[in-house]
Amino acid sequence: MRTASAAATVLAPAHPTTSRAGLVMSIDGLAQRAQLVAGSWASSPDEVTVQADAAELLDATVGDVLTLDGAPARIAGLWRVTDPLAARWLGDPQLLTGHDDAGPSSIGPIVVDASRLTAFEEPDAQWTVVPDATRIAAADLTTIASAWAQIPSAWRGEVDGAGSFHKSGRLKNTVADLGARVDGLRAIEPVVLLLLAAAALVALLELGRLLASNRAREIALLWARGRGSTETGAWAGIEASIAAALGAAAGLGAGALVLALLGDRVAVTPASLGVALVAVLTAVAACGAAAARQAREGVRAEAAEGACAAPPGPWSRSSRWPPRPSRCGSCAFTAAR
Repeated sequence: MRTASAAATVLAPAHPTTSRAGLVMSIDGLAQRAQLVAGSWASSPDEVTVQADAAELLDATVGDVLTLDGAPARIAGLWRVTDPLAARWLGDPQLLTGHDDAGPSSIGPIVVDASRLTAFEEPDAQWTVVPDATRIAAADLTTIASAWAQIPSAWRGEVDGAGSFHKSGRLKNTVADLGARVDGLRAIEPVVLLLLAAAALVALLELGRLLASNRAREIALLWARGRGSTETGAWAGIEASIAAALGAAAGLGAGALVLALLGDRVAVTPASLGVALVAVLTAVAACGAAAARQAREGVRAEAAEGACAAPPGPWSRSSRWPPRPSRCGSCAFTAAR
């Protein structure tokens, strides 16, 4: 964004014999970044708009004709910037209060048409670089720092009539500070990911165990009807794996939706799809294995309890033919048909 300026002597109708030091400017996009206090925006090169506080210092208002280095200019409107903290103004008190830091010795800005600026002596041009924080990634910081360092040499010869270039602002320091913070975050990123992975794995194992525990009665019934412990554990693992797969897929989708609502870019790449697939498979394997183990242990516990509780009946899983001795604790008995 470009701003051109030049010094000028100003005569106002309220003080026709007193010349004041003024600052004339041509500001790109001013109408979008400032609001009118009175009047309207200039519609011809013969009209100017004045910062409202500067107009008070000149005792001027809309319709007055100022004399700028001997040339008349009618005031079409008075304005103030909409957002004084915007990076566009770089905190320049001249634009915000109508005078410079040293006091009201230079009044303005008085915004003129760009075609009139060459009539003043030694005009200067200023370009304000404002990075778009919504589009910059950490990988861009090195490129930005390099480009900022090369601006004086890269722009030489690109602007007609420009003698030299000077830089100002805290972009270099800001980029260096952000780079140091990004490096620190990258250093602890593996530790954070490992902690999250460990917590997620523990949660999945517990989920599989709880799924199998909640079906303990059904598992015991299936075992009593003749299903073996291995088969029972396998089916319990499959059921838990299906639930884990659905939950993992729903969690990934919800996470991507939250990131999109927050304005972050969600890129679907082979790498991201691979990570998502690994996460789903890990959830399925961990939850399924925990459920299968819990179901097998439940079957074994049921079998041990049934063997110790009473002599097997004719329809019990413990009945054998021909009958054979069975011993439980200090009690001994013979199973007979």
